[in-house]
Amino acid sequence: MTLAGMAALAPYPGKADSAFAGVGSATCAQYAELVRLDPQRTHNMFLTWAQGFMSGLNVPQLEGRRHVELLPPSYPAQTQSRFLSGYCDHHPRDRFFDAVRALWNELQAASLEGRIR
Repeated sequence: MTLAGMAALAPYPGKADSAFAGVGSATCAQYAELVRLDPQRTHNMFLTWAQGFMSGLNVPQLEGRRHVELLPPSYPAQTQSRFLSGYCDHHPRDRFFDAVRALWNELQAASLEGRIR
């Protein structure tokens, strides 16, 4: 798949009932291939999608002031990209949004831990 092929991932073909669109609907195997072809651009594009997705998850929590910190000092963007790549390496058949949901769970735990201290 070429970088131009990334545009074809929005929405993922053959999944008309999908609640996800854009690069988040790509498989982890597709993500890994794109990382191989152009790591910097792929990490930037997919992390941007992930941050937008997680920002949307944060909206209902803002009223209670219990939002998840998306870029805590203990989990900077580079660390998040490594987490997403590691998840996808271990789960090539999953969708990228599954990796993002796993990252969200990690960030939730980190935010909760920060509030307890």
